[in-house]
Amino acid sequence: MLAFFPTLFPDELLYSGIARYHLMSGSFAQKQSVYNLFDNKLVCSTADLPTHLKYLCRNLNNLYTAEQLIKNHTLYTYYSKFLTKEKAKHIFLLMNEGSPYGAVHILLGLVSSSVKLPRYLRYCKECITEDTVRYNEPYWHRSHQLPGVYFCPIHKSELIHTNILCSTRDHKFKFVPLIQVKKNQSKKRFVSPNWRDLLIKIAEYSSQMLKNDGNDYTDIFKIYRTYLNKRGYITVRGRVRFKHLISDFCNFFSIDLLALLNCNIEHKNNDTWFHKIVRGENTGSHPLRHVLLHIFLGLKLNQQQFGQLDLPFGQGPWPCLNKAAGHFMKNIISAVYITRDSKSGSPVGTFKCSCGFEYSRKGPDNSMEDRYRIGRIKSFGPVWMKKLNQYNQQDLSLREKGRLLGVDPLTVKKYTNHPLQKYQSIDEQNHQKEKNGRRERYLVSKKEAEDINISKRELNREDYIWVYKHDRKWLEQNKPKSKRVLKKSVIVDWQERDKVVLNGVNKALKILLNENKPKRITISELSRNMEENIGRFLHRCLNKLPNTREYLKLIVETTEQYQIRRLEWAANELKKESFKIHGWRLLKKAGLNRPLKERVETKYQDLIAEHEIFESGRLNG
Repeated sequence: MLAFFPTLFPDELLYSGIARYHLMSGSFAQKQSVYNLFDNKLVCSTADLPTHLKYLCRNLNNLYTAEQLIKNHTLYTYYSKFLTKEKAKHIFLLMNEGSPYGAVHILLGLVSSSVKLPRYLRYCKECITEDTVRYNEPYWHRSHQLPGVYFCPIHKSELIHTNILCSTRDHKFKFVPLIQVKKNQSKKRFVSPNWRDLLIKIAEYSSQMLKNDGNDYTDIFKIYRTYLNKRGYITVRGRVRFKHLISDFCNFFSIDLLALLNCNIEHKNNDTWFHKIVRGENTGSHPLRHVLLHIFLGLKLNQQQFGQLDLPFGQGPWPCLNKAAGHFMKNIISAVYITRDSKSGSPVGTFKCSCGFEYSRKGPDNSMEDRYRIGRIKSFGPVWMKKLNQYNQQDLSLREKGRLLGVDPLTVKKYTNHPLQKYQSIDEQNHQKEKNGRRERYLVSKKEAEDINISKRELNREDYIWVYKHDRKWLEQNKPKSKRVLKKSVIVDWQERDKVVLNGVNKALKILLNENKPKRITISELSRNMEENIGRFLHRCLNKLPNTREYLKLIVETTEQYQIRRLEWAANELKKESFKIHGWRLLKKAGLNRPLKERVETKYQDLIAEHEIFESGRLNG
């Protein structure tokens, strides 16, 4: 339990608080301070996303909770803003419980991201002055250490880059307080004055992300598409005009500024980070890239009333407006085909139901009532025509028929004598007539096929396929019962087969041992060098071949045995080539790398020693 710990100031990094604690404690060893705080000397001085905070809170006698430290004094809220809730929770647990070195950064994709972490810790001169007056000492601000931030979001002045590395690569356990930074070792990084306003916006947006503890992942991609649509970057069919969008985005920020931020977009590439964000692909894009898109679209962080995706006819499914159908007014149309009106440019939606009823209307829909509006009926379909035929058999007026069918009396009159009405009844009669004829022919061919023992499909392919497509239920009822064919069991003499396979293994072994370059003797390699009808038994029936199984145990090589045989082969080859057997040359010829296993290393040393004895004897002789 610690006797004291400095109060953490607003927007202060936990790293900064630990650095001030170490300075106040008077301890000479940084590791000792780390141990006092975490009960562990191996906790690194991570500036942005520290871990093992549960143990720190315990030693602080719960002066701060882990949640307070993570959300108010690290960069967690910045990096978790656009993560799924599950992933954000996982990151939180790793920071609280502790994790292997670099695990949090790897999980967030920061190690492989082209958007690099800031190299040095940074500060604002005006902030130092204000903090010294208010708190009697300066401290490291979180909002100054974010990627892509070059200006102070409060004073809008350019940040000063120190020589204190953010990375723990060169000083794993070193915590440096801002008060100890030498001003002559700090410098500004030159940025073009033309970028000032945009960089200040980036700093302000990034700072807001630290303050807002929320997760925008769920709806963010729908929100992007809504605003892109309002700006005219999405077609009426929902496709993104990427060429136009990327051109405007690059002109808005400038190619050079995007390069400075490591957010370049390759114009010839259709799978850049920008495409993935706009398409809504779950690839864990860097928060800085979301910030850029927010600024470009004029979005505010944590804005609640975004509205629905601005589709001209709303979200499907859509209602069928066929009054003659049993599903009238029910939402069963799953797709809408959208075109543009050639004169006005307004979207025109065409809706087609499975009952054959097809209608269209000009959009966009401005109210729920518009969803049930018909602009033009393109096709009535068989269900409507059949219902009209039924009403024509009844003693009803044209007006009543029109009311029941959802059309005017003239339309009823037109389609009563319409060729389609006549053809439909004729088609139904013809279809039934053809169905009966094909059924009869199928039954005849079925009997003939059974008599001559061939497939009915081969005998009468045309009728079989027609009935299969148009009358399958009847076909299933009239199919002949399949005859069960009993296979004769074959008795295998496994003792004899064991001898044959064993003989094949011997032959394959000789082939492998006579190869110019050694191949490892494995069951798979042996079976490849055997006759096909014999080699397959090594994989399938080895348990029934006891002699072969025991022999394979003797000849199949382990990795060590194979490496030793390669060393022997390499030594012989070098002797033939009259090369002196140096260690590196022997390993290269054998295709091996160090470290070697114990038995292989012993053989390697023996071969070198034998050659040296041989060489010294030859020279002395």
